[in-house]
Amino acid sequence: MSTRRFVTVRRLLAVVVSALVLVCSTSAAADTPTGDPSANRELSSATLQACSAAPLGAACVASALADINAARVAEGVVPMTLPGDFDSLTVPEQLLVLANLERVDRGLLAVTGLSANLDSSAAAAAVSDNDPPLPPYGGAASANWAGGYASPLEADFLWMYDDGLGSNNDDCTSAGDPGCWGHRHDILLAFDPTLMMGAGVAGDGASLTEVFVGNDPFTGPGEPDAPLAPTWAQIAQTLPVGASTASLDLAANAPSAPLKVWASGESMDVGAAITGGGGAWRVSPSGCDLAAGSSCELTVTVSSAGRGSSDTLTLTGPGGQQTVALASQAPATLKMTVAKSRILAGSAAAVTGHLAVTGGSGAAGQPVTLDQRAVGAKATSAVASAHTDAGGAVSFRVSPRRNTDYSLVFAGSPTLGAASAPRQEVLVAPRIKAALARRAIALGHATKLTGSVSPAESGRRVQLQLEHGRRWKAIGSAAVSRSGRFGLSVRASSAGRLRYRVVIPADSENAPGVSATVTLRVT
Repeated sequence: MSTRRFVTVRRLLAVVVSALVLVCSTSAAADTPTGDPSANRELSSATLQACSAAPLGAACVASALADINAARVAEGVVPMTLPGDFDSLTVPEQLLVLANLERVDRGLLAVTGLSANLDSSAAAAAVSDNDPPLPPYGGAASANWAGGYASPLEADFLWMYDDGLGSNNDDCTSAGDPGCWGHRHDILLAFDPTLMMGAGVAGDGASLTEVFVGNDPFTGPGEPDAPLAPTWAQIAQTLPVGASTASLDLAANAPSAPLKVWASGESMDVGAAITGGGGAWRVSPSGCDLAAGSSCELTVTVSSAGRGSSDTLTLTGPGGQQTVALASQAPATLKMTVAKSRILAGSAAAVTGHLAVTGGSGAAGQPVTLDQRAVGAKATSAVASAHTDAGGAVSFRVSPRRNTDYSLVFAGSPTLGAASAPRQEVLVAPRIKAALARRAIALGHATKLTGSVSPAESGRRVQLQLEHGRRWKAIGSAAVSRSGRFGLSVRASSAGRLRYRVVIPADSENAPGVSATVTLRVT
């Protein structure tokens, strides 16, 4: 025999709540034939929070079950699937269910059931905060006690998955200590040929006990250890088929998807059928004959004509039926048109798009996002969003100050796949205003030409050009001020009507800009 003790600190969000948790175990049998985990696991903070608030509540059960199943999958054991009425069972009955799901899914003998005699012994031990005594009859026997956790699933997790070297097991302080994984061994002992169980709970539920007795001779009607209802055989008939998801969504580029199905706690002949009657969906194979703890993979397929439709897969097992919602996405096409590929700063350009089912009609009422990437930027950013009209059309107006790439993006919906339009660039030319101080001067005299550039870039130079035949000749330049202003002197070298313009070359951010022509009369 051995005694194993734990001291556990429970951490809830940013608040540290300390609870002294003592877990003891006694055993009078050989080690389990199943292997031990390679490392301890810890209950998640979500489980600690949910189970501290309501140890028997739905949130605690769901979170603790997720922790247990993550540990089981890491060991290569199928996830645990609880009976549909688990929340209506008493705590001793829940401990029976958890012990058998841990045992049966690993190929071990199931506990026949609880007995009044063993329950009474376990309950008395729970009141005294100790492990139940092993009865002086039967074959191999073992017992566990957990104090400080009122959730049977938390207790199961600690006994099964947080019991090795590095845990708070005081009997497992160095490699090779016989107490390492002792509580797990007590649950998974290779009892033969029959197995009975007692379980108890005391006080506020934070003292839980369980005792296992193999080859119990007192199991007949009226005997001290006769199994109580519900027996495991009765409970097993309510176990649902395990499924990897309750809803299976096929992407637009995936005509089929796998669905994992398993049997937890009981062998199951599982049937699988599409019940919606649409005809576009298929499942193969049509069922699996599963031993307890085993799984199979079904393949769900939708035809090309059925893309964008939904249906229902019904799984039938000994414990009744359950459904998996099926949905598929049709491939989508998103086109984009930019009305102007080049604009003046401060102007706007229309960006229109059209979302449609590939090869089909427009998709109405779908959200489309306008993305932009300014010149030099590495990442895109969403700047606007709108829903398509009845024909699948959508439109935006853009007013960039720099050369900018645009794209339209549709993130997808349950029935329509994601799509995006190829990027298109809108070039932005600076807006240049130029004016002469005098429109007429005498030959040999000069006048001022002033103006502004938008967007303003201090230090950037503008070029003054004079029309010469059919060509433009550079005759001067000036720097742009911080406010975007510039000034030039214009001296007439010949009589007549002379035409001038101001030009700013292209740079890394903008297209070249050209002002309107100004005319000077020289006499």
